[in-house]
Amino acid sequence: MNVVNLTLKPTGHDQTHEVQQGWVMASTDRRTAVSLYPSVVAVQTANYDHYRTSLGDPLTRVLQLFVEATGASVVQRIGLRYVNRLQNSEAVTPFIGASTYAPRLLVP
Repeated sequence: MNVVNLTLKPTGHDQTHEVQQGWVMASTDRRTAVSLYPSVVAVQTANYDHYRTSLGDPLTRVLQLFVEATGASVVQRIGLRYVNRLQNSEAVTPFIGASTYAPRLLVP
């Protein structure tokens, strides 16, 4: 993983670049993956059912193992990104299901 840090200042900017080695472990169907790097832990899934079972429980266990292995004690950011793709097998135009989704989610 390549990490680029950019700091903007009135006089210009500072940029640093760092390469981190890590691991990505995936389920046999490759629909759930855990990425472990020195400064990043991520759980990704395409089998979303409920937060607790799909992400919460796996993330809790991964973070416990990460802390045990690294001794890390600081969390800089926690985020949840859920919607990657909306699927509708009957869709013939991008807005066929517009009434199903909140208007703020629809971007032309």
